[in-house]
Amino acid sequence: MEIQPLDQFVVTPMRMSAAQLAMLWLEISIQITQLASVALVLAAIPLWRILPRVGYSKWWALSAAFPPAVIVWLWIIGFRPKGHRE
Repeated sequence: MEIQPLDQFVVTPMRMSAAQLAMLWLEISIQITQLASVALVLAAIPLWRILPRVGYSKWWALSAAFPPAVIVWLWIIGFRPKGHRE
């Protein structure tokens, strides 16, 4: 059995101009922004509907813009006594 050289797996760095690099960063940042916007909507809409049912203002759903806040809200709602309203 012949051992294959590892040269075929070596990745050589690409040479990019400053304009190409700027466009790449712009495309990546747009994709990240789009993904974050979708995630915000997917978290905020259920919170908008659930929070008034448990006695909180629906405007607290905007806290979904800060992802750890969604986890905190799930814990608050999940361990709240049944029928308890403020």
